[in-house]
Amino acid sequence: MFRIFNVLVFLVLSGSAPVASQGVSIISRKFNINLQHPIDFNKKFIDKKPILGKGKTLEGSIAGIIAPVILSLFLGIDIYLAFLIGLGAVLGDIVESFIKRRLGIERGEDWLPWDAIDWIVGAIAVAQLWNYLSWIELISMIVIGAVLHQVMNKFARKVKLK
Repeated sequence: MFRIFNVLVFLVLSGSAPVASQGVSIISRKFNINLQHPIDFNKKFIDKKPILGKGKTLEGSIAGIIAPVILSLFLGIDIYLAFLIGLGAVLGDIVESFIKRRLGIERGEDWLPWDAIDWIVGAIAVAQLWNYLSWIELISMIVIGAVLHQVMNKFARKVKLK
């Protein structure tokens, strides 16, 4: 059975992860504070390229996991599920960054459609361990999430947040 509420709540929770991560980066630049500790410790992989790159930070990852938990308090959603959704969204983004570095795609460079769905696929993968969503809900979320991601990226670039 298709439950639009589940899809919307899931998108809000998982979508808050990349927004929170980006927020940490913006705060760091605006106030000139070092909130940019790369989770790969600036190490190189065996191919001599960065493992993930400077864009994947400890602070951004933590914010990306905590944001859905905080939102869940206001939405009346299970905190444990929100934590898993945030963790999945962050892990999806990290996996995508690892692959982009291997392919020689620079940080911030578009890699469609993967840039638009990495976070949602990661969140879905973790949430599906509990069979949270039906197949139609999964497909709806990927499509809606990808469109929303592109719209938000265009907006962020227009107002110079990216």
